[in-house]
Amino acid sequence: QVDGLIKPEVGRWQTWTPTVTQGVSVTFTTTFARYWVLGDTVVLRARLAITSAGTAGNVIQVGGIPLAAANLGIAAILGGLVVFDDSLALYYHGGLLPITSTSFGGYAHNSGNGIGAVPNFALASEDSLGIQAIYER
Repeated sequence: QVDGLIKPEVGRWQTWTPTVTQGVSVTFTTTFARYWVLGDTVVLRARLAITSAGTAGNVIQVGGIPLAAANLGIAAILGGLVVFDDSLALYYHGGLLPITSTSFGGYAHNSGNGIGAVPNFALASEDSLGIQAIYER
């Protein structure tokens, strides 16, 4: 049974369609959003050019993750999130943690909440967002 041994996604970069929310649905242009699978390991990358505003005080969440993450627990750092705030020419970055098995958010050092809530700012048009994750499906 070949299907149980080799799936079309294994070892090849596949595209996926992310979502972004920050209190509201945020629109963006996808620069790239790709993932690959080896066994139960998923490597996922995306870079998004933001085209609408989020709501300050809310965690920036990247959803639509193509393969759900397994074995999630507290402080399960999956990778990193970087947000470039175009208006201030600042980068916000943090560890990428699961919010659910198919949505992730970035948490800055010594922060009790996700980026967008702490530090408190809203995504805006011309900002950009990038994530990279490695996790078990």
